Amino acid sequence: MSRLFPMVFLAALLTAACSDPTVSEPATATPEPENQSQSETNENPNSPAQLAQRREQEFLQRHRTCSSAQFQQHLGEYLTEFDTGQIDTSYRIVRDDMPTTLEIQPQRLTIVLDASGRIAEFYCG
Repeated sequence: MSRLFPMVFLAALLTAACSDPTVSEPATATPEPENQSQSETNENPNSPAQLAQRREQEFLQRHRTCSSAQFQQHLGEYLTEFDTGQIDTSYRIVRDDMPTTLEIQPQRLTIVLDASGRIAEFYCG
């Protein structure tokens, strides 16, 4: 009997330690406020992803050096019509549906192509 009590106590302690403390009664649906859009209510402005995105944008604003603004008139052109020889810095060409690295290189011009091969965006990074 004296050995049984510590084992039962240990089993109860382990069960309590392994349980999910966030599980509670089912949440009831609350109506969405009328003044906010669905994306505003789902995104926490202080989430790690949102903070990282803000920091990246702030960094790029302070260190923007690739002069992407001079190429904005070429938006909508096919890449074959665009003369990449006029770019005086490093650049990369990506499609809007392909994964890219998240490294920040403010001096690099990024040319984004849409599905049809037209230039959709120029940005530094």
